[in-house]
Amino acid sequence: MACLVIAGMMFLKFCILEIIQISRDKFSYFTDFWNMLDLTSLILNATYVYCELNNTISENSINLVGSIAIAIMWVKMFYWMRIF
Repeated sequence: MACLVIAGMMFLKFCILEIIQISRDKFSYFTDFWNMLDLTSLILNATYVYCELNNTISENSINLVGSIAIAIMWVKMFYWMRIF
């Protein structure tokens, strides 16, 4: 339960950061590839958790959504690791 609460808090933090960027950058936010990747990652992760908790779609579809979400998070991690 503690992990679920921490993950939920982090998800809300990242959502708020994206909303702040959208309000600041307006339409130009949607023209940047990395912003769209962040937004897609948030949407896919929320969809995965929702579907996993409610069993709304088939297991194969949930696994597909989860694997795409993980692949996007790996791409984001390697993007950030290039700084170091």
